[in-house]
Amino acid sequence: MRLTRLQWFLITVTGYARFFNDQTDECDDMSLGVWWRGPKLKKELRVRMNAMVQAVNQKIETTVAKINSQFIKTKVLFVNYDETFDGHRFCEPGVQEPDYKRNETYFFLVGGPDNARNGTQARQVVQSATIPPHSQLVDPQTCLEPARRAGDWGMLALCYMAMSKAQDPTLRPAGRQVVAENSMWYVPTYYGKTFHPRTLGHETIRTQIYKTWHDLGL
Repeated sequence: MRLTRLQWFLITVTGYARFFNDQTDECDDMSLGVWWRGPKLKKELRVRMNAMVQAVNQKIETTVAKINSQFIKTKVLFVNYDETFDGHRFCEPGVQEPDYKRNETYFFLVGGPDNARNGTQARQVVQSATIPPHSQLVDPQTCLEPARRAGDWGMLALCYMAMSKAQDPTLRPAGRQVVAENSMWYVPTYYGKTFHPRTLGHETIRTQIYKTWHDLGL
């Protein structure tokens, strides 16, 4: 770790943003689950999820403080941007989740589009709301062993969904249509975008980092 031998360096570390507005009751009967009868976004669940994010932020901040205690000057800067996401989380007042058209939400939905200011989008594909049970890439009879061997959690998740669909044909996705990005139903790793910040979220994070640097005279 040659970086620590330098006379001057500064590492910036960010925390995470809470995913939900946990004050409203409007979201209690809504779901972000793949299947229409997925887990509901009850206030208690949202409070627990947000508390988990805050606990992680606290752990990161404590670790950063411990590292800095070993130096005369600050070497690691913690930036907590959580409050800048207020009004841009899931389950905001008046929002019917999952709302794929709401650009003000700073997190990705499953297969949802980005919200870049310049309108740049990955190619959108709208498919019927079914998971192809006999796709060559998602074959419920043969997908489990390759998914486990690959170690790709997205591939494993997609396989389990295909198996569930094969076992219970009445299952259907939560929305009337599934908006797929780059045919994400066939590309398991695209599930990794879910709950990650969209472009406007990343811009907000960037602005908060720059503000913190400016306030410190960097």
